[in-house]
Amino acid sequence: MRVLITGGTGLIGSKLVPFLVDKSIEVILLTRNPKKINKKGVKYLQWDGSNFPDLPEKPDAIINLAGAGIMEKRWTKAYKKELQESRINSTSACVRYINANSDYPIRFISASAIGIYSSEPKKVFSENSIYTGVGFLHETSSLWELEANKSTIEPVILRIGIVLSTEGGALPALLPLFKAGFGSPIGSGEQGFPWIHIEDLTALIGFFLLKNRDSGSFNACANDQCTNRVFSSVLASTLNKPLWPAVPSFLIKVILGERSASLLDVPICSGKKITDVGFRLKFTLLQEALKDLLK
Repeated sequence: MRVLITGGTGLIGSKLVPFLVDKSIEVILLTRNPKKINKKGVKYLQWDGSNFPDLPEKPDAIINLAGAGIMEKRWTKAYKKELQESRINSTSACVRYINANSDYPIRFISASAIGIYSSEPKKVFSENSIYTGVGFLHETSSLWELEANKSTIEPVILRIGIVLSTEGGALPALLPLFKAGFGSPIGSGEQGFPWIHIEDLTALIGFFLLKNRDSGSFNACANDQCTNRVFSSVLASTLNKPLWPAVPSFLIKVILGERSASLLDVPICSGKKITDVGFRLKFTLLQEALKDLLK
């Protein structure tokens, strides 16, 4: 089997690529700097993020993970444009290739985000929820999925939650404060924290690639309907540290500006659908996931 991946050098892709190679799957990875990378079992092709290069061999599947990091920079007008275009342009390139090659590929898995939902206190969002979100994250996720759904192959769209990993994402940013004993919830603490262990996310992508033929949208998160307050409490407890009162929303907004929406306007999500189609999470309890990552 041959799989083409966009965004394969990011947090998720860096775990997914060796996972697939270990299963004797040939990986073609599109990257902007192929000369800087060399991994056995992977073919690197240079691209600009918007147009596929000539492919020497047709892939059996495409996994689209490309997109600039939400928390990497302040949300200036220019960076917001980059956040959207890096996702939409890469997805559009995948769709154009798929639609121009009727025989190949046979599977299309495309990333999205739980930001497509609105954030309403105590409301749990499933894939069938009516969501009328507002704001930049909702707009970006909606455009992202709209582009993926232009494919002649019905895609698997993974609405990825907060990925727990020690190598990137939210956890390394939070750990110094919590380890120092200054951890606290953020804002009301009642906003969602729909987490997934990086190992489970990698396995979930592999599940839809190799074992399951369902398509449509899936929340890629655990099914515990976790809130920010619960996450903060469990993390502090796991580290045997105290938990301080919540940091007020206005202070987060002053520090992060519009980017604060990625911490304050987070939905509570159900992860039931992925288990309904046969996937089994290794980490269903937050404390187990954190203990595994922090061991």
